[in-house]
Amino acid sequence: MIKIIIIFLLIIFFHTKISSQNKLPNWKFQMNIGIEKHDKRLFNFPDREMLLENQPEKWGTFTQGFSFIRRILNKKYFSLFSGLGITTEVATFMRPFNHLYFKQDFHKFLLFQNRYYKSGIFIPTNAKIKILSNINFNLEFYPVVNMQRSIYNSNSVGDNNFPYKSSEFKFTKFLTNIGVNYLYKNLFIGLYYRIYNYQEIDKIIFYNVVNNRRENQKWESYNPMHLKILMGYAW
Repeated sequence: MIKIIIIFLLIIFFHTKISSQNKLPNWKFQMNIGIEKHDKRLFNFPDREMLLENQPEKWGTFTQGFSFIRRILNKKYFSLFSGLGITTEVATFMRPFNHLYFKQDFHKFLLFQNRYYKSGIFIPTNAKIKILSNINFNLEFYPVVNMQRSIYNSNSVGDNNFPYKSSEFKFTKFLTNIGVNYLYKNLFIGLYYRIYNYQEIDKIIFYNVVNNRRENQKWESYNPMHLKILMGYAW
């Protein structure tokens, strides 16, 4: 996240230097941090009640990312932007997982994880409606292409089995968020709420050990509450 902030500050600095000489295209650089409720679905896993009792927290999945977007349509009170971004996610709920998926070992014992990282790229499309001179309503939607998964157990220090990692390039989810942005000169900040999440069923955590009954189902519509703060710079 520190690297993202440095990039953000450099963009503002160099734009300030050249904005008086050149009129640049209408671009936005934006970064976000978010928090989401745990996915505590354990179905009929034998130790389900113990895991839930030991983890009463409701929130524990964290997201962050940044993107560059450009205006592709402009009307009096309506604008449309699209671009490209990078996103990361970490889920901290302790649960069993299918370590055989990673093909790093083939031991037949049960393992638990409490740090499940995903990183990938997303293609945001943002529809902006001007409400007041410095307040905009935003509807954004985008697909996410996952590129890497990493699994750790913070309680297994010195365990040579961890981390488990895999690389891929595949579409895993589609999101829709609504939010409100407040603008001050070229800076903006907003609060967003996710209203829709269509995702691939994750066979790493939803597999036969937790008695997942959806072996033949690939996708699901599942939307635990997710909030994020977005900030950025427009030029």
